[in-house]
Amino acid sequence: MINEEGDIYKSIPISPQIHEVLEEVSEKFFLIFEREPHDNDPIFIDKYLIGDEELEKRTIELMEQAGWQPQLIYAYQKTGGLMLSRENKKFATEKDIQEWNEAIDEYYWLEKNPPHPNPVSVLLEAIERELDSCIICLGYVLESGLISNAVRISSSSEYFRADDYALICATKSMKTLRAIKVLIAEDIGADALSLARHLLENYLHIIYAISKPEMLKHVVDAQIGLKLGTHEFARTENGRVDPRRIIRKSDGAEYIGHISYHKMAESSPHPEDVELFDYVYSFLSEYTHPSFTSAALVLDVNGSLNPLSNELRLEAVFYSICFAGMILDELRFLPLFSEGAKTDIATVVRRIKTCAQELIITMHDDKKFKSFKVLQDRLTSLGI
Repeated sequence: MINEEGDIYKSIPISPQIHEVLEEVSEKFFLIFEREPHDNDPIFIDKYLIGDEELEKRTIELMEQAGWQPQLIYAYQKTGGLMLSRENKKFATEKDIQEWNEAIDEYYWLEKNPPHPNPVSVLLEAIERELDSCIICLGYVLESGLISNAVRISSSSEYFRADDYALICATKSMKTLRAIKVLIAEDIGADALSLARHLLENYLHIIYAISKPEMLKHVVDAQIGLKLGTHEFARTENGRVDPRRIIRKSDGAEYIGHISYHKMAESSPHPEDVELFDYVYSFLSEYTHPSFTSAALVLDVNGSLNPLSNELRLEAVFYSICFAGMILDELRFLPLFSEGAKTDIATVVRRIKTCAQELIITMHDDKKFKSFKVLQDRLTSLGI
């Protein structure tokens, strides 16, 4: 069919089942916009709820449930969405039919000549499985691995001992990992990468609390005081707010207003942490705040806005697992965990170390990717 503008269309009859689906879609459109859809409105408005990858995944699941043969599902994927059957094949173009038949032939050829597993894909699948391992391990040791009468690490805080604060950060990390898992499952990689930065921040807080327990009053008490109104920011000679200093109203005691993450990294017993922070934190921040880099993630190849693209999934999974492993490993040195819990943690973090380092070696030339080399060096100490 050719319209008045000269555009070419294909006209294919629809089945009663498809007609019923279209009726349901039209009803949903009306519920949202309180009007009937126009001719140029999208047919399936649910497409805004899921990305292209998830849409294809769900379509394949429906095809499997409907009993489609595997070679037909492969052809659907290979041809970019064609669904040819005996009923509608006569309405397809010769080009579509050729592509469809070639895809079917390719399926049978691959069945007889299966390709060798891609080592990178195998490692990616292995490290992604560790996401559940980290969540479960954190939950298990926090619930069952604590010793009630253990020696505790005192601090300058009136609210938390150093190890208590570390446990709070670990608990927050577990919740963050669960959120990352949801985003990864929904193919929202870039936003998961923002949460990976949060894991790194939690790790640095744990490091700082254990290495500098005398500084915890500045990190915790001063901030709580600002919320409660018992503390306030100091003033400069000109009367302006000085965010670098916090004053307790009752006695004038002074606290540090801001301790940078770089300063926290400097307190780490692991010398690689400062360099790792310098390389990685700025990279993660580019996708946390509006920037030119993050803007590129919502544009397609034609420069059009695309809020459903799935970018940086690999990076989000990789960094999240590595940072979770670093958090778990620090918990292993707290005296309030049982020996059994420490052994379980070591088992998980050693596996993470092995998988992550193999992935770094397989994917990147260390001379070109300094940040990966630093991370590889940092992971070496996990589980030791």
